Order: sequence, then structure tokens, then C-alpha cells
Amino acid sequence: MSCYNSINSCYELGLKQSDGYNMKGIEIRINSVSLNTLINFYNENDIFSPPLSSQVTSIEEYIMKLKNNAVIFEAWDNVELIGLVAAYLNNYETQIGFITSVIVSQKYQKQGIAKRLLKKAVEFARNEGFKKIYFSLIIQQRTFPKKKKV
Repeated sequence: MSCYNSINSCYELGLKQSDGYNMKGIEIRINSVSLNTLINFYNENDIFSPPLSSQVTSIEEYIMKLKNNAVIFEAWDNVELIGLVAAYLNNYETQIGFITSVIVSQKYQKQGIAKRLLKKAVEFARNEGFKKIYFSLIIQQRTFPKKKKV
């Protein structure tokens, strides 16, 4: 599990406010996805190694837990869910959050969508007073940009 030492260290991942994204037509939403759409998205994008379906008792139960307890940052191309970041940002006492899912549909990868979703999650966490975010996730292919050398 890797950790941001602080929310501001998102900049080490190259998430700068000045970054431009080729996100024409892509809309970022928070917690708008329906349960059925979310289940279908996970089933269609279960290209994890080993498969997520083999790591959880039930994808439906896993998704229900996300819907009830996590903040879901979603990327939409019109009516199609194309990516998401799920973050547990509910421990206001410790001000520590956890990102547990970063997924982008294969045909939309390498367009900065995961980067944009992570940036939105970090901004949201910062605005909610969180000081640290831990990654506790299965990485789908190469999800994060390379760390920039200083």
C-alpha cells in the first residue's frame, strides 16, 4: 500500500493544476452512477490479474459496499460510463482516505482520464479536510503516470 504523505503530494504524480486534458465530450460526475450500471461496468472491465471476480465473494456485494460507503468519481462519454475512481473518504476523525478502485475502459485508456479522476478525488478529499490518502487497490494495467524526476 502506498501513501501520499500529504494531499499536496499529488503533484508528485504529475497532477498539476495547469495540466490540460483532452477531455472533449467527457464529463466528470460524482456519485451519480446507478447500481446496475456500476455492476455492468465492473463486469465488463474485469481485466485485473487475478480477476476481481476471483478476489471477492460477489461483485454485486462489493459494488453495493462501494455505493454505500465510498465516493465514486465517474467519467462519462455521453451516457456511457468509461472510467471511475472509488475513494473511501468517511473517516473525518483521522482525516485519512483510501482509494480502492481506478478503472478506465480499455478503448478510453491513455487519454488522461484516470489522471483527471484522481485529480478530482484529491481535490475533493482536500476540500473535505483529509490529510492523507492511501492506495489500497488492484492496478489495472498501468493506471498511474510515472513519477516525475525533480
